[in-house]
Amino acid sequence: MAALRLFELRPSPNNMKVRIALRLKGLDFETVDVPFEDMERAEIVRLSGQPLTPMLMDGERAVWDSAAILRHLDTIAPQEPVLYGTEHERHHAVEVWESWARGEFYENFKIIPGMLFRGAVDREAAARSNATLREHSARIEEALDGQDYLLGDAPTAADLSLAPLAFYSMVPDNYAATNPLVKSMQELMVLGEGRERTRAWVGRIMANWN
Repeated sequence: MAALRLFELRPSPNNMKVRIALRLKGLDFETVDVPFEDMERAEIVRLSGQPLTPMLMDGERAVWDSAAILRHLDTIAPQEPVLYGTEHERHHAVEVWESWARGEFYENFKIIPGMLFRGAVDREAAARSNATLREHSARIEEALDGQDYLLGDAPTAADLSLAPLAFYSMVPDNYAATNPLVKSMQELMVLGEGRERTRAWVGRIMANWN
């Protein structure tokens, strides 16, 4: 298999998602860290024709968009865990969760980081966002009743799409200390008490991140 190189912006949930998938698949890969301040991303543009991360180089082939990369990994490494699956019903179930993660869940998630990037924190809006997060986590908590992952006993793209987002509502102190933005998110984005199944699930997924 050709060498894999992951161009990543490490704090980004979509970048976390791809790194976790590579780890779960047991694939060897190199990483190229992309700094926040690198707005031009000339090397990524040269290789792929676009500036976004994550971007995976599989030999001479460039793959970008986190969902596209996960599908690529299922193709080149069909071993367990299978992130999407070939059965229509299971594939559809994964995509339902994936669509929710990219849509409603992400739209709420980005409220607090957006405030921090603008330098204008609205604590009432943050509280409303946390209330919505609490409602969203109830759906996750229910899905995890009696099983370790959203669709059974093995992780899929459904888990990888949601857990890195939920992670920012329960950031550990050692990670928060590495980045001022993450520290501010830790203070503002709060899941609240309970949700033990959700917390344990995030821990299982994120254990494959670093």
